[in-house]
Amino acid sequence: MRFNKTLLRLFLFKYLITFAIGGLTGGFLYRLISVYKPEPIYSYLQIIRNRKDIRFKDPEYNFDPLKLIKINDKFSLELMRSELTKYIFRNKIVKSNLPTITNKIIDEDFSSLNNLKHINKLEIKLDLGFNSIAYEFVPKKSNKKFIIYHQGHSGGFDVGKNYIDFFLSKGYQVIALSMPTIGMNNQPIIETSNGFISFNEHSKFYYLEEFEINPIKLFIEPVMQVVNYIDKFHNNKNINMVGISGGGWTTTVSAAVDTRIKNSFSVAGNLPISLLTEHDWGHYELNKKDFYTKFNYLNLYILASSDLNNPRSYIQIFNQNDPCCYGGVRWKKYKNQVNFVVESITNDEFKIINDKKNYSHTISPSSLDKIHQNLLNYYSNTSKKPL
Repeated sequence: MRFNKTLLRLFLFKYLITFAIGGLTGGFLYRLISVYKPEPIYSYLQIIRNRKDIRFKDPEYNFDPLKLIKINDKFSLELMRSELTKYIFRNKIVKSNLPTITNKIIDEDFSSLNNLKHINKLEIKLDLGFNSIAYEFVPKKSNKKFIIYHQGHSGGFDVGKNYIDFFLSKGYQVIALSMPTIGMNNQPIIETSNGFISFNEHSKFYYLEEFEINPIKLFIEPVMQVVNYIDKFHNNKNINMVGISGGGWTTTVSAAVDTRIKNSFSVAGNLPISLLTEHDWGHYELNKKDFYTKFNYLNLYILASSDLNNPRSYIQIFNQNDPCCYGGVRWKKYKNQVNFVVESITNDEFKIINDKKNYSHTISPSSLDKIHQNLLNYYSNTSKKPL
């Protein structure tokens, strides 16, 4: 029987077309029905294009964490925490400030959450007319532990509804927050020396520096007021925090200031300034020069991990193939040194989780499971190990 090349070519062409259509249809249906939405296709193309990007390998320039770490004993640990608190809050006491509470509100956007009993609304009033709206998701069956969930720059905390649902389904009482001017939070118009400015994005926060407050306070005080609320009205010390992207940054700084936050998880949240590339250079709060000159990221990591009195942990989660920011394995440059300092001073935990399989700027199902497992491990053994 004579071999027909034309029929073979036609067969292969039809096979390739069928395969391509099937792949695109499958990808579309997965994006449509999946709980954890993947990034759009251009994110994957961006990763392929940036294969040689320095985010996806160790930077070749020298990075010496020991030259940046200023905390070396218990005294310097507590001194820097005190100085950080004074820098942000300028000696104004915020541990007594409390949000205004509206109990049992109705919000249809969250009505489908698993294990949801009801929602309380918390309104946090801040300086210069700013506010922050938080939702407290009360579970039907509770494990008596709190998670403060903080969304990043991508939108309000409704963007993180799937994460809230995950923690709620595990029995955590979740209080969700958004960054200043984002989501339900207001965008005040304020008169400055340059006239009236609508503060609808963080890049404009430089113009708030002429006032008596530190603009960084607008990011951190909402978290502290939520901690105050849990402490006073629930009399509960089991306070933990999870944040994604800009919310991961907020988690880092909040935990560095307030040791009442026992376990904190920063997902794709930040890297030391000198390890950033043009892809990572972020918003006002992420690279404010006078802030990081006094309190560089490595010292913030140590503060977030450590407490002289109670066991504590601070865990960074990075998506190695993140199409947005902080991808690669640059954390290897400081992981061991920061961990050594934390263990030698307080015997607490600084840890990094590298998610190799998540190709999006999200918290993957795998990372959510690891957060939950770390919390289970913590609460099964909360005694302080002797130094």
